Amino acid sequence: MDTPHCSSPFHVPSRHVRRGVVLALSLLVLCLVCASDAWGRAGGGGGGSSYSSGSSYSSGSSYSSGSSSGSGGTGDVAGGCLVVSVTLFVGAILVPAGLYRQRLERKQRIALYSRALDQVQESDPNFVLATFLEDFKKAFVAIQEAWTAQEMAAVRHFISDGIDEKFAVQFREQQRLGYREQLDDIKVHQARLARFDVTGPFEVLTVEVAASMVDQRVSLKTGSKIGGSSHAETFTEYWSLVRRRGIQTRQDGGRLLAGSCPNCGSPLQMNRLGSCQACDSLVRSGVHDWVLCEITQGNQWQRTLPVEVAARARDYRQQFDPGFSRQHLEDRAWVIMARLGLADAWRDLAPLRKVALPRFSDGYELPSEAMGTHFSINGLDLVGFVVKDEGHFALLQVDWWRNEKSRDSLLVLYRQAGVKSDVELTLLSAHCPSCGAPEESQATDACAACGQVTNTGKYGWVLRDLIDDRTSPGAGDWIRHLLPPSSELTPVDLGPERRNSPPRRLQPAACLMWAIGELVRDGGLSQGESDVLAKCASRNRIEAAEFAEWVWRTQRGELVSPRPPDVRAKWAWRNNLVRLMCPERTVDTETTTLLTRLARIVGLSHSESGPRLQPASCLMWAIGHLAGEGGFSHMERVVLGKCAARNRIAAADLERWVEQAQEGSLAPPSEHGDLDAEEWLNQVVGFVLHDGRISGDARSLLTRLAEIVQLPHYDVALAARKQAYRKRVAHGLAERGDRGGRGI
Repeated sequence: MDTPHCSSPFHVPSRHVRRGVVLALSLLVLCLVCASDAWGRAGGGGGGSSYSSGSSYSSGSSYSSGSSSGSGGTGDVAGGCLVVSVTLFVGAILVPAGLYRQRLERKQRIALYSRALDQVQESDPNFVLATFLEDFKKAFVAIQEAWTAQEMAAVRHFISDGIDEKFAVQFREQQRLGYREQLDDIKVHQARLARFDVTGPFEVLTVEVAASMVDQRVSLKTGSKIGGSSHAETFTEYWSLVRRRGIQTRQDGGRLLAGSCPNCGSPLQMNRLGSCQACDSLVRSGVHDWVLCEITQGNQWQRTLPVEVAARARDYRQQFDPGFSRQHLEDRAWVIMARLGLADAWRDLAPLRKVALPRFSDGYELPSEAMGTHFSINGLDLVGFVVKDEGHFALLQVDWWRNEKSRDSLLVLYRQAGVKSDVELTLLSAHCPSCGAPEESQATDACAACGQVTNTGKYGWVLRDLIDDRTSPGAGDWIRHLLPPSSELTPVDLGPERRNSPPRRLQPAACLMWAIGELVRDGGLSQGESDVLAKCASRNRIEAAEFAEWVWRTQRGELVSPRPPDVRAKWAWRNNLVRLMCPERTVDTETTTLLTRLARIVGLSHSESGPRLQPASCLMWAIGHLAGEGGFSHMERVVLGKCAARNRIAAADLERWVEQAQEGSLAPPSEHGDLDAEEWLNQVVGFVLHDGRISGDARSLLTRLAEIVQLPHYDVALAARKQAYRKRVAHGLAERGDRGGRGI
């Protein structure tokens, strides 16, 4: 019997391992046989050069065989060859494993790209991918040219205030330090859709861009090169663009990324308020077209937003602010962090006046001397919200660089209770939150256009605190008061049971969180159980870091997992989990053990897929329907007789039920009256099965029965394979090549 197999991203095809073993053993034999000859041919001592594979790794010292005169013995060489062979042996196994995983990840990425396009076109049928990507590539190059020129005017029409402010601060830092970045030979090798999200009032489209360019640092005084490389470097970034939810691409309008007004189609020229001079449309609001709001490096981008964070954002929007969007909050945080960097660079609190509470500005300590290195923000993400009587606080994690030190900080923003977001100004985070006018002076805390003081939290989010270390006790005090993410993690409402409805499919994340929660509450996860669930998460495109965070937070009591409210819901959750864990309809011992324990914890019988019916009840149900629609053929009586005998039902009882059904006096089964026809028929199929198979006569009977109960599309063969598989799962026997199973 073959070993049970469970497909996973970490499974390495055996042919690769066999090839690696043969290669390594061959090299080992060759080295041992030819060691003395190789040393003799070399004619002397070992090499004296150091090993390095570029700037990322260096061994730190030169390699030498131990003697410069060449007097070493063959034993030393053989030992060295043995070490080399062992290394090759390990590499021959690990390299194919890495290649296999890369191919799997590539397939997953391709599926995600296709899914993103389908989602966009479902929301916007007029969206043309080729046109969008062509405009995006031009916009990408335009941004690089603006970076070189240290001037964003040419691209300001399609970027948010957060991007604009971040670049402006970096330009001032570069100018203060006397240089600019010269970008040449800019090439976009590939651009494709990476993800499409709908969050509150906005849609977010993320583009994965692979490009290369020559990046050199040039002196502002002399124009000479002072740093960088003359060779092009390749990199990958993720650019996120937003627009208002439900907006359709206009066939008669312009395209913002291409430099024309998306409302009137004319070549875009903006006035001081950021509106089109021709039609007065606020083009950077996301109401008409895509606006760039975030640029993330490839090693920092997350394919999926953590479920807990998404739940907290949605809960806050539903409870307190219908117009709230995470994009606006994070864009505002970018502006605030940029102003903080500017205040440090100038050693002047003026940039903070309009964006920080007076208590923060008054207590903030500026650097005692000018910074010698530039200021940068690598990542900024929402953590959650704290709601108090005095107001609302938004917590964000900030990964940034200042004073030659990388920092992981907690940013605390504040606004007064009852304040609502203005969707029109979402991406204009540096404009006045009261009237929308652009900022003219940083010297005061009042808007020059409307005279309103904007740093009190009355109109929008302002800086309350910046805790340098996110793991410090001070940050922990804030995090402990976070609003719990209730709506995402409460039990999923399965809705009323509908006749002949197909099996419900639940989200992989919800099913896995349910399993984690139940297992942890019952005594914790073993390493084997954790590995099984981690493989399931990976197969369903859930990042390893996100899965690990669920486990960690559940163990700390911070993550409230879903709790199905009744037995019917529990069966639905359990069956969906089985589909996720056994996509190839095969199961190993560890998976069977986990499912058995989980079924015990939630009070279900692991051996069945739903409420267990008695064979007698199922046969009476089938007999009643068959008798009411024309009676029985001889073949059908034989099939029912064999089924009754296999399930230890006396032939006399069967004949009595048939006679009563023909007379119209057979009472229908009283148990499980709430089950629909499909669930009854599924269990009849299970009782009719013999050795995991179903005969042709039995299939004809079941097909007729399906038509009688108004299930014309019922697949008897598929139902039989499912029932056979479930029986094998119950006994831990499901495997490739097992008798009677082609898999579901």
